[in-house]
Amino acid sequence: MVAESFVPSFGIFGLGGIVAFVLGSIFLIDTQSPYFQISIPLIAGVAFTSVLVVIFLLGYLWRNRNVEVVFGQESMAGKIAIAENDFCGQGFVDVGGERWAAHSDSPIKQGDQVTIESVQGLTLHVSPTPAKE
Repeated sequence: MVAESFVPSFGIFGLGGIVAFVLGSIFLIDTQSPYFQISIPLIAGVAFTSVLVVIFLLGYLWRNRNVEVVFGQESMAGKIAIAENDFCGQGFVDVGGERWAAHSDSPIKQGDQVTIESVQGLTLHVSPTPAKE
């Protein structure tokens, strides 16, 4: 069941671990002495709880697989920045209170809004944002 945390197996290792736990619990302590036996309701309760945990975690991961990226370089594309100076080629823009080096093939004037196209290292590739009418 621990392998489920590290390998993208979509629940197969988790369910396999639960089956192995149940079978191992039944076969390992198969004795006639009541002091060494494990009760079947206890095994069933632990197995049922484990199944619920695996199903809950898989459901949580399934719901969150399409969540928008909120930080890092991947989140920069498409954001709006403000030009800090006039430039065509290299210049600087302000994005969320941070000053970034920017590159644009089009002329940009100070105070213009620009759209971030991509991030390469610590340089933003920007283009002018079309004026809204």
